[in-house]
Amino acid sequence: MKRFGILLLCLLCMISLTSCQKCKNGHTFDGGVYMPSCGGYGYTFYLCEECGESQIVTDINITPHTFVETVTDVACGEYPTIFSHCTTCGFDTERVADAPQTHTYTSVAIQGTCQQLPGEKFTCSHCGDVYFEATPGATFQDHLWDKYYTVDKPATTTSSGEKSIHCTVSGCSARKNITVIPPIEVDFPFVPMGGQ
Repeated sequence: MKRFGILLLCLLCMISLTSCQKCKNGHTFDGGVYMPSCGGYGYTFYLCEECGESQIVTDINITPHTFVETVTDVACGEYPTIFSHCTTCGFDTERVADAPQTHTYTSVAIQGTCQQLPGEKFTCSHCGDVYFEATPGATFQDHLWDKYYTVDKPATTTSSGEKSIHCTVSGCSARKNITVIPPIEVDFPFVPMGGQ
């Protein structure tokens, strides 16, 4: 392309140096500029007012595209498509991204309990993937015991029951001070058969 431009320029210079039959005193040029478009060269255009001869000089560099990109929404680990639109000339193109969609994690601090180590819970805002990282060296906390007994199994007249102190942490089934509740004694008055 560059050779063509140089060849064209040399040819035009040779034409301008030769005398024109109509223009005895030389050409009287009036010119204009053709601005480059995206991907194309611009040039200066000269036209002789007397004989109509023209000259084109390629001297304006290519204008680059002005792209606005739109990226498709895909699952984490997949490769999105990137759509590009030139706002100057309207040229559209698309390509697959060089890297896959990555996780975008946000974290929430988790307090330690008797059931949960302290640390951070990470959730991907794009796909919902979740993972937990415990605080290094962390241990489980002590149980948070209730102040009052809970009846775990009520006593009946034929069997004993059971009561205990429960841990109040959600999801914990630990209990202490397990105590047996004796069967219920019932004092029925004696009623002889026959109603007397």
